[in-house]
Amino acid sequence: MLGAVAVGGPLLTSCSEKIDEGNLYTFTGQTVADFLNSNPEQFSSFTYIVNRADMEKLLSVYGTFTCFAPTNAAVTEYIDSLYNDETNVLPHNGMTQPGLEGLTDSLCQDIAEYHLTNTIVNTVDMGDGITIATVKGRDLTTSLDSASRTVIINNYSLITSKDNEVENGVVHVINHVLRRSNSKISGELDNLGTYKIWTDALMQTGLISLLDENERADVGVKVEQNDNKAYSLPVEPCKEGFTVFAEPDEVLNKYGIEDWKGLAAYANNVYKDAAADNGWYDYMRDNGIEVSTGTDYENQWNALNMFLRYHILPYAVASTKLTNSYNEISSAKLYEYNRTLLPNTLMKVSYDMRNNQWLLNRAVENSTLTSTAGSTSVDDGIQAEVEGATGVPVDTKKSANPLNGWIHPLKDILTYNSLVPNKVLKERMRFDDTSLLDEMMTNGFRGATKAELVTLVKKSGKSRVIFPTKYFRNLVTYNDNQTVFKYLVKDEGGYANYQGDEFLCEGPYDFAIKLPSVPKDGTYEIRMGYTAETARGMLQVYLGTSSDRSTMQACDIPLDMRHVPSKSGDAAVTGWQPSGELDNGVATDQAMRNHGYMRGAYYYYVEGPNKGNISRAHHKNLRRILYRGHLNQGDLWMRFKTVLPEATSSQFHLDYIEIVPSEVYNHPEYSEDIF
Repeated sequence: MLGAVAVGGPLLTSCSEKIDEGNLYTFTGQTVADFLNSNPEQFSSFTYIVNRADMEKLLSVYGTFTCFAPTNAAVTEYIDSLYNDETNVLPHNGMTQPGLEGLTDSLCQDIAEYHLTNTIVNTVDMGDGITIATVKGRDLTTSLDSASRTVIINNYSLITSKDNEVENGVVHVINHVLRRSNSKISGELDNLGTYKIWTDALMQTGLISLLDENERADVGVKVEQNDNKAYSLPVEPCKEGFTVFAEPDEVLNKYGIEDWKGLAAYANNVYKDAAADNGWYDYMRDNGIEVSTGTDYENQWNALNMFLRYHILPYAVASTKLTNSYNEISSAKLYEYNRTLLPNTLMKVSYDMRNNQWLLNRAVENSTLTSTAGSTSVDDGIQAEVEGATGVPVDTKKSANPLNGWIHPLKDILTYNSLVPNKVLKERMRFDDTSLLDEMMTNGFRGATKAELVTLVKKSGKSRVIFPTKYFRNLVTYNDNQTVFKYLVKDEGGYANYQGDEFLCEGPYDFAIKLPSVPKDGTYEIRMGYTAETARGMLQVYLGTSSDRSTMQACDIPLDMRHVPSKSGDAAVTGWQPSGELDNGVATDQAMRNHGYMRGAYYYYVEGPNKGNISRAHHKNLRRILYRGHLNQGDLWMRFKTVLPEATSSQFHLDYIEIVPSEVYNHPEYSEDIF
């Protein structure tokens, strides 16, 4: 029934109203429930919904809640819109009669949970494009009006009375019930009405059915773990999701594309030579695959199919998490590398701080290089924007959040062209470990705060997650449930890691994880960032083109993560020495590389935002060079196997993976930068 509820609607002119600063409530000694009950002239309808959802007791006790409370008029407007909607499959959206009494219990629960969070969020925390996790498990997005002072939720509901403090949180009064999509991506694209060309193209290619996937229940054995670390299992079932970067019709129309056939013709022109001898899609050429420019649109190598697949990520990413920000230094540039549904391809997302926007596939000449070894300058004059690859802007203010993912509008056309592997991705590429796991992204674990984790696992007091054995598709274990995977959120203890969180493995572990493909055939280094600790273990690393262990080759000698370099120096094992004030460690960088190690990145602090040392200067933050040699664009798997199976309590820690082309680490003129 919930799936049939009509949602959405145009942005009303009332959203441009200003907050009446004189109409702010101030109460002491009240809870959220008291606040609602003491103002029946404004909130009796929402109170009725909260009571039907059996949530009044929850809002009457100690906690840290944010409640977006719609007025009686807002609730009436919303209910009338449901009952009078003639476009939905279910008459009256399943309501039994007009008015409050016509709502079902499940719909009341849906509404109440979507208007409540487990964290306190004041309006000072709500800017353009901020996401807020709700008890419903769905995100809200916030934006500001042109005067940058009126907060609008989901481009629809205006906060008319803000920051009403109560004993267990804060209440914001809103003028419309928060609209949430109960359609999947395919249906939402159709509902929005601005993606007719995209919707028709999805139908022709058969990809529309793929975008209807929503969840899977087979996540393997639940691992029993008895300790005092407040671990919890993720809520089942495991959500499946996608992120779609789509050009609205008006963008495509500017290129003379009027319908899906026009888009097919455009795609044919772009991709016809991708696999040719002088093409740029090495994976296709290496495997003897040809681009189809015919009418077999469901063929994944048909040009139209390829065009659409490159726009789709196999996991859900909210607009505010297109790049992650936590403990990087102030001058750092935010970026992410995303895997797409076009096999073995990557898409770079970078954040343009000057214009407060995200750009897809912006290329910079001499990226991650410097003319002065050890320089702490982000740009020392050798970088230059690449013509034809200035980046495709993402219109995050108009992003939509259907049930199984996100739709982000583009302001220009996105293609996987020759500039992507040859310019955009010709740089050091760093992947946070959790970004390699689709389920971490879609289910909201990556980068979560402790408060957000409580919402995700539906249990208070839980600060860490332990995952079932088959929760992750891109991760294969070879010893059943003996390998235990855990996630520790970023604000639990100030972990000395890239982006602050920690993904651990314990037990006599033996598993493999699928890495992103290299962007083109060539010579690369693969590096692994980790934090050395005496509680860690010792392991052998293997590399192969599939998860079949028999095809994998060992990478160098075993890595002993238990070895922590001395703060005064460690010449014998890792070559690590204090960085020094004059050369920032350049003199000993080569010594470390001779031992197969590198310092941590200059990119981030090790004890949280603006705290402690920068990773490069910290003796526990290390990078191990795991592989150097030729790699083809294609599947890439890395296996991690303990060589101390009897040490069942020892930890394996993977902080991030770096894939670096030889043109960066072995450039004839410049040096790889220290970031």
